[in-house]
Amino acid sequence: MTEYLSWRDGWSTGIDWVDVDHLEMVKRLNQLAEACQCAQDDPSSRSGVPCKERVLACLDALIEHNRRHFREEEDFLLRIAYPGFEAHRREHVMQMAEFLDLRRDLERDLAQNLGPETLDEFKRWFFNHVIAEDHVYADFYHAQLAEQGPLEDEPDPLRTEGSGQPDQR
Repeated sequence: MTEYLSWRDGWSTGIDWVDVDHLEMVKRLNQLAEACQCAQDDPSSRSGVPCKERVLACLDALIEHNRRHFREEEDFLLRIAYPGFEAHRREHVMQMAEFLDLRRDLERDLAQNLGPETLDEFKRWFFNHVIAEDHVYADFYHAQLAEQGPLEDEPDPLRTEGSGQPDQR
């Protein structure tokens, strides 16, 4: 299967840990899309794991990754005194509620609740929030960094110097 979503350099925020998390999010979205394709092509099983369980496992991994990412991102936004923190946090709360609602719906009946439309909603969310909204706080952070220097409690830089790419360890 062709990748559902392919990382582009222009999506980088210039904040290493954020970019690494976003790359992981792309990977998990691709795994979910592949599992959904399996469910549409052969609802029983392709890899020995029934497709519904595979879709749920991929969705659970995406939910858990996003839960951790949102928590770390919110902590970071508080530390940099980001003025749009409350609105950004509300977006996280709403998105987690949507993920959890979808998961409950999928558990009830996979065929009725997951298809290209749902994946397109995930992609729209990724572009609208992760690519657009996260770049707003990244710009704020970089302006603050240029003006004031690194955060006092940040012993290591948040960006790997010179590569222009997230550290892929």
